[in-house]
Amino acid sequence: MQTIGERLEYAIKHQHSTNYAVSKHTGISQSTIGRIIKNEGKTYNRSTIATICKYLQISETWLHSGEGDMILPRIEAEEVDIPDGSEEVIRTKTGNEFIATEKGSSYMLVPLVGYYAYAGYLSGWSDPDFIEDLPKHMISVDVYHKGTYRAFVVRGDSMNSGRPDALLDGDIVTGRVIDRPLWNSKFHLKQYNKFIIVHKDGILVKNIKDHDVDNGVITVESINPDKRLYPDLTIHLDEVYELMNVVDLNRKTKFL
Repeated sequence: MQTIGERLEYAIKHQHSTNYAVSKHTGISQSTIGRIIKNEGKTYNRSTIATICKYLQISETWLHSGEGDMILPRIEAEEVDIPDGSEEVIRTKTGNEFIATEKGSSYMLVPLVGYYAYAGYLSGWSDPDFIEDLPKHMISVDVYHKGTYRAFVVRGDSMNSGRPDALLDGDIVTGRVIDRPLWNSKFHLKQYNKFIIVHKDGILVKNIKDHDVDNGVITVESINPDKRLYPDLTIHLDEVYELMNVVDLNRKTKFL
């Protein structure tokens, strides 16, 4: 077995599981699991790999490199604290979904808009059936949050500055929707400066550098230093469908 995909496929069968079961128990879409197995690209989200390994109770080192034992030692396996499929999915009054493990960890299941769902989201963002059909992205939480949350896969290099605050192509950012009435008040740009902007012409992940409340206009910037390719943009809020604060980031990691 030469690849992560081959080893993952073997591990799933060895543990008497299926792609569907792994997806159901972890919140990771079957398509993502399938892409890993088929080795479609060499970059995988670190948290995705870790979650799959924890559910299957296999070694991340073995999955990445083929070295060492596949199955976790019993003492290590007993410390795993992620959903195992026996937990009830708790849906709050606001529609948010959560899973709580026996050991007290909590996870929120957030609709995930992938690379190829951007266009569909522009027409389906307000359609409950469309949102329900989106795959789920699972993030660890301390409390059952209120509000509306969406996760998006970052596209392109406009937010890649080479600094620790960069957002890289393929990262997953989770945003909390800012209710439209709050758009009439000055945004707290010192507390939150990265935003997901669902504009009529496309979905953007940018910094907001200025908010002109009187005229309903925001100025957004990319943090990539190449301003010829990534200039500042002026956006009228009446052309925006949704606006979200970025509240969580999952960073992909490359394994050669």
